[in-house]
Amino acid sequence: MPKEKWEKIRARINPSAYVLFNYCAGILDPSFSLENQKAVTGFNVYETPNRMAHKDLYKHIYWHETRAIPQDYPLLSIVKEDGQQVIQTSPDGYVLTASVIRDDGKNIFASDFTLRTPLLRELLEEAGVELIAPSHCAVLADEKLIGFFPHHDVCFEYNFEGEWQNVITGERLSGKVTLPIRAKRFMIFEKVE
Repeated sequence: MPKEKWEKIRARINPSAYVLFNYCAGILDPSFSLENQKAVTGFNVYETPNRMAHKDLYKHIYWHETRAIPQDYPLLSIVKEDGQQVIQTSPDGYVLTASVIRDDGKNIFASDFTLRTPLLRELLEEAGVELIAPSHCAVLADEKLIGFFPHHDVCFEYNFEGEWQNVITGERLSGKVTLPIRAKRFMIFEKVE
């Protein structure tokens, strides 16, 4: 992404927003450019082919451990600079994820495929995102419907503002309600007019 295009996008982003960049964001302008990546993301990276892999690195992002093939993307690390908050490092000390203050928000850069649910949720909460369900529970919602779709068994409290109805059972709910939902099942609620 050329710097000029990013500046048009950035002008529309709330100054207090957190922006998360992954891996090679901004590195093509249209050809390879580390200078453009720094201009877009606020971070410099460098190739570190011999660094140790982080414990959370996907075993192989394309084949999901079904094939024994060499890694087919370069290992990158973030250049340490003043003003950065280091969030994640490799076992041998290379910076993998870091943030910098931008306006009233932050730019966060993850140079490897290591962001997992606990860290991502922590970053989202720091950014002011309200997480209304536990990890690994997809939520689909608008002003009239809300559905919870957990991967694992969950039991959590949800605050229904106004009166809602379970679309399967017809049960009516309002206020704080404990929702026990079995793995790979779901609950969908509709706002009662």
